[in-house]
Amino acid sequence: MKDLTDTFEDAVKATTFLKIISNPQRLLMICAVMNRPGLTNGEIAAECDLSISAASQHLTKMCDENILYKEKDAQKSKYYVKEKTTEDIVRALKKAFSKSENHSISE
Repeated sequence: MKDLTDTFEDAVKATTFLKIISNPQRLLMICAVMNRPGLTNGEIAAECDLSISAASQHLTKMCDENILYKEKDAQKSKYYVKEKTTEDIVRALKKAFSKSENHSISE
């Protein structure tokens, strides 16, 4: 059984993750990347109705927290979800809170 120190460290990681995705714009951006891996900053900004600058700030924060990662492709960066756990959590949130049967995230 884990001791409380390990449990506390896990709780800190979970809390940090939840703080990042608790922003509706960031959550929407994660959904966009899940639906179409490899989107660029400009494509994510357009899909989420954000300025490129705002999208860039959110993307940087999510990459810093290891939620997303980017790959350089010539002069553009393409974004991907870093871990399957993130996708599982976002899908669970979508399932729990979606009002429509038409989910935009593949299940």
